[in-house]
Amino acid sequence: MIHQNISYHSNGTIISASGNLRHIGQVFFDEALNDEVLAQAAYQGTGQSRTYNAQDGILEQANSGGYSAFAEVERLGDSLDEGLL
Repeated sequence: MIHQNISYHSNGTIISASGNLRHIGQVFFDEALNDEVLAQAAYQGTGQSRTYNAQDGILEQANSGGYSAFAEVERLGDSLDEGLL
C-alpha cells in the first residue's frame, strides 16, 4: 500500500467507528500510479522495499471471482499535489 490515513490498533487492525467490526485486507493500485507516487520526494530514501503487483501473492486471489482488488482513483487536479480520491 502506498499511503493511507487510517488509525490502527497495536496488532495492526484498523480502528473502526463501527463497533467490533475488524477488517484485514489489501487494496491495490495501478503500477503507473504507484510509480508516480513513489517518485515524489516524500517517498525517496525511505529504505522501504517495494512489492510490485506482479510479485504480490495475494493479488491474484483477491482479484478473482468477479472482484477487483484495485482501487478506482480519481485525480483532483492536474498534479499529485492536488490530491487523489
